[in-house]
Amino acid sequence: MANLPIPDNDGYHYLNWKNDENLKKKLLDERKNDCKAYEEEKKQKHIDDQIEGKRQELIREWDKITSAKEYKQILICYETFKNKIPFLSTHFDMGDSTQIFNIFHECCGGLEYSGSLKKLAELMSNHGKNEFHRKDAYRIILRFICMNKDEEKQFNAFANPKIEAFKKTLGV
Repeated sequence: MANLPIPDNDGYHYLNWKNDENLKKKLLDERKNDCKAYEEEKKQKHIDDQIEGKRQELIREWDKITSAKEYKQILICYETFKNKIPFLSTHFDMGDSTQIFNIFHECCGGLEYSGSLKKLAELMSNHGKNEFHRKDAYRIILRFICMNKDEEKQFNAFANPKIEAFKKTLGV
C-alpha cells in the first residue's frame, strides 16, 4: 500500500514527484511562473497605488481651487444653514448628524463644484453636538457629493496632464 501514489490531482504531493524528474521540472516551472506573475502583479499594484495617490492629491488640490472660487457663495450658504437651525444661536454646536445632513441639501444652492460642497459640509458638520455627530454628519454628506459631468471634464483637463507626467516619472 505504501507504493501507491497519493491521489493528488495537481501532482504537488512529494510521493508523486520524488522519482519523476519530468513532473518535478514541470512543478518547478509552474512555481517560477506563478512567482513571476505574482511579482509582476505586486509591481503593477504598487504603480496603480502611486497613481491613485497622485489622483487623490490632485482632487484635494482641485477642491481647494474650486472652493476658493466660490468662497463667497459658501459663506452665504453657511449663513443660510445657521438661520435654518433656530437653536444654533443659543445652543451652538448642538446639532444631530441627521439634522445637519437634512438641512445641508436645503442650504447648498448656487454651488457648482464638489470642492465647495465639501467645504460647506465641513463647516456645517462642525456644529454637531459631539464628536460622533460631527464626524457622522460629514461622512454622511460626503457620500452624496460627487462631480457632475461638466466639473469632471474640467477636472480631467486639469489633472490628466499632471497624471501623465507623473506616470512618465514612474516609467509607465
